[in-house]
Amino acid sequence: MVGWKTSPHIDVQLRFDAEKQSKQARVPAFNGDDQITGAATFTLKKNYEDIGYRVVVKGVVETKTQEYPPGGLNSASQVETHTFLSAVMFDGSANASSTPESKFRTQIPFKLALQNEANSVGSWGDSRINGEIVQEILPTLNSKTAPKHWADSFKPSFNSDFRITYTVIASAFHERKIVASTSRDFSFLPTSSPPPPVPVEDFSDEYSLRASKSLQKGSQASRIGLISEEPPAMALKLGAKGGSTNVNLFVMLFRPHTRDFDANELPKQLRITAKLRSTTFVMPKRSKLNMHTMQGAMYDREAAVKQDKTHTQNYTMAIDQWQTNESESEDDKSIISEEVFSTAVSFPFIVDGDNMPSPTFYSPLLSRRYAVDLNVTFDEQPGMNMKLRLPLQVFYRSTDSVKDSWKDVSFFCGAEFVRQAASKRYRSQSGSYVMAMCESKVRCDYGTPCSTCQKRRHTHLCIYDQSPRWVVETRSGENGRAVIETLQSPPYHGSFDALGQSSILNSRDEHAGTSQSILDPDLPSPATTNTSTNRRPGQLEFLNYLSESITNICERDDQTGETLYVGQNSSAAFFQAVLATQEEYHLPPDVSIGSAFGLTNRTPLHPFGSLWSATVKVTLGDILGSLPSTERCMRYYRAYSQIAVPFVPYLLDQEDFERRLVNVVQLLSEHPDDAILGQAAADLTYRELAGYALLFSVLASGCQFADEVSSERILTTRVFVACSFECLRLANFYVQPSLDHVQTTLLLEYVVANDSNPGVGWTFLAISVRQAESQGLHLLTRQHGTTLLAEEEMHPMWRAIIHMDCTLALAFDRRPMSFLSARYDAVSAIQRASEVSFFDLVNALNCVKLEWQTAKQMDPVLRAVETELYMAKVEQVESVSQSDTCIIKSGKSMEARLQQLIFKLHIEHFKARLYRYGSLAKDASPEKRNLYFSLLEISYATVIETFLSVKPLSPIVQVAWDLLFYAISSALILAGLQLTHQTRSHQTLLRAFINSLHASSEKHIIGQPNETSAYPFYHGYAVLESILQQCEERG
Repeated sequence: MVGWKTSPHIDVQLRFDAEKQSKQARVPAFNGDDQITGAATFTLKKNYEDIGYRVVVKGVVETKTQEYPPGGLNSASQVETHTFLSAVMFDGSANASSTPESKFRTQIPFKLALQNEANSVGSWGDSRINGEIVQEILPTLNSKTAPKHWADSFKPSFNSDFRITYTVIASAFHERKIVASTSRDFSFLPTSSPPPPVPVEDFSDEYSLRASKSLQKGSQASRIGLISEEPPAMALKLGAKGGSTNVNLFVMLFRPHTRDFDANELPKQLRITAKLRSTTFVMPKRSKLNMHTMQGAMYDREAAVKQDKTHTQNYTMAIDQWQTNESESEDDKSIISEEVFSTAVSFPFIVDGDNMPSPTFYSPLLSRRYAVDLNVTFDEQPGMNMKLRLPLQVFYRSTDSVKDSWKDVSFFCGAEFVRQAASKRYRSQSGSYVMAMCESKVRCDYGTPCSTCQKRRHTHLCIYDQSPRWVVETRSGENGRAVIETLQSPPYHGSFDALGQSSILNSRDEHAGTSQSILDPDLPSPATTNTSTNRRPGQLEFLNYLSESITNICERDDQTGETLYVGQNSSAAFFQAVLATQEEYHLPPDVSIGSAFGLTNRTPLHPFGSLWSATVKVTLGDILGSLPSTERCMRYYRAYSQIAVPFVPYLLDQEDFERRLVNVVQLLSEHPDDAILGQAAADLTYRELAGYALLFSVLASGCQFADEVSSERILTTRVFVACSFECLRLANFYVQPSLDHVQTTLLLEYVVANDSNPGVGWTFLAISVRQAESQGLHLLTRQHGTTLLAEEEMHPMWRAIIHMDCTLALAFDRRPMSFLSARYDAVSAIQRASEVSFFDLVNALNCVKLEWQTAKQMDPVLRAVETELYMAKVEQVESVSQSDTCIIKSGKSMEARLQQLIFKLHIEHFKARLYRYGSLAKDASPEKRNLYFSLLEISYATVIETFLSVKPLSPIVQVAWDLLFYAISSALILAGLQLTHQTRSHQTLLRAFINSLHASSEKHIIGQPNETSAYPFYHGYAVLESILQQCEERG
């Protein structure tokens, strides 16, 4: 046998096809969708057998930090690597052919579209670091050096090196050992679509979008302010040494309204210095995204931060037009305290030359982002400079891309920004003013000439400047040479349609000539843009608008005083964005978005405190004395057992609970006196006391399903909740948690959520999760007596916690409190099971929901590939529910039929949520987004139809908060879309749903006419009724 320890037996060479075209390139360069092709050549001295070949491509981020060890004089280096790419292009054996030199040669070609492979989940998987999705494709960076962010004064200043490399490795194997290998590096520059805006609130210390300063001219004192926004993402084309974006500024001058006006108070000139700031974070170890900030680097003394300022540009702009606004007092709107002059300017920020920036990227070890630093001075006054720092996203696009339609959006986005900034506090008095009118403090009616100029007999002064002028004085060009240009920009003065597009009003003639954009000669001018306010946007345009405008909700309820936070991926936030397109629609009085979706705590909070005097020692006898008659207790339990138990997994052992219930009934009959009863229960252990807390919680839930007068049912339920909580206090449940404690708290959360207080249930859920985790209920277990080969299972109480957690977390779009074991796959478990129950199906679906919600809280960016991934899991669960192994499919009883319908409510609502995310994901194709949007409406309609089918069969859907939330949220979104698109496709279905809710609400408020908001989702019913009424009025 030939010895394989030495490499001269095999010679390996790697060559890229790109080197044949350009022999001078030492390191081949690829970008975008380029095909990386080449061949690995293995030359063998003999035709050896059992030789395997492998060709792989790797992308590696490497950081190297240096420091002195304690007491040492020499520096120590620490190298950390992160492999973000590892793809196998060939792995196997191949035949060798003989050569004239009596050797044998094997040539293995390889071909890889790097960027296309990165978008394939099947090839790359879901790479996560600390739960965060990591960007797969990074740009190549040569070795650079960054200084440490924090350095001790008594130590030399050491630097951190970093680089990003791509390598193709060709190896020959024998018996799993490498006998020969070689590698070649290449550079890669990824292309992408425009990245989402930067969440500025996460970088409050690094970006500044507002500034203000006192302005003193002689004896006149005033204030001047600047407001800006994040510029549109800068697109750099491959092969073109240049790119640009627009920077918008809104200038406001505040002056006392009672003081005489002086024309010298208005600045006449604006001077701007703009620079591109690049910030690179180099981490000594893998870190989450929140550590890649200046504040995060402060806590990691080994972190290095490299900042560079390039592409300096100076602009001088004349301000010839101001708008007059008046600030209103918050106490008395009739009293005007300040007069406000405002104007808007815009200028291009240009990047060109050989020093082109890399795209914005993030990896656990290395990240880079950009900002535009602005230094603004008015009338060249010393000390009158204001500084802003605006976030800027940079990306590359291929040269054969379609027409840059993104520029149309970026050119007009400043207009909507100006309108929103001005409308938040100031009341505009007119559309535009000439300079002579500002100097005379006289309003202008925008006539031709205006009436004021006619009265003053100086119509020759009634001239409207077409646009502010600017001069680009100096700009860094190629090789450091200065470039001097004179440019002109169209101003942002005009009207705005529903999508924020600008209609220029600076010219009195609406058909006046247009100004050409300086960014692109093919860019249409504002006057030629369709800005009709009556134009209804197309479906794709509508989805793009929703994707950009949807945001978090953080509002204070005027009725209850509660502050409610709801995430941007919630149904409520989506509904709010849909309604924002309809300016003529307003919510009914005293109704908020949160209350319409049943997310606020509408009813009086449950008395978790003691119902007894604080000075009296409460015993179990006192608490048990609050129980009603035995007949009523049994009726409440039967209601819970028959209505809730088949669908709610919060009671672990029903037979054990019934045994305890019988013992309590016997105890009450034997000791009717409370004092004797308290003495008999004095020696009970904490566990037995917890059992009484569970008793009251079950009776509270059963009371909600009992057919009684609403006012009595609500009062009795809240007394049961208070008694259960008092028993928990006696059982010392904070200190000695038990399984009964977890069951009790879960049932109490279910009860208070059903009583229109889901926020209380969400807060209380944290106790259940932590107590269950402290008892190890989150661990996977095997059934007692089984072998080690038996499949691990999730504890039933941890299933119940996940059921409650994922329901509330998705409704509020908040981070879940529970978690899944990495070894547990609920979907695979039900696929392998020989028998699948209703709770098995719901648990598998809940696990998918929990995984999805946890991932979206880590990375809220909407991506189509994630929608497809989780939709595939949901379809697998749905297929199991239709298989022969599913009990509820083969069952013929009424209970099995109801379980089928309830499961359909759960799965269809989650499918609609996934379809909604997919329709808003901009990386999906237009056809797929339109398909997702159509499926969204179908799923929401299916939820409502299923709800109407279940309602006559079981009271569960009239009480259970989660099922009511599925139905009302689906109806509100369908109604909002119907109002927006001016259609009546679901009018009949929604009207039937309204009538069903109306009957329930009337039944609910019998005996309590003053508490109409107590019915769950009563405000949602009011909003739905008002939307349908407006749709019917439109015809």
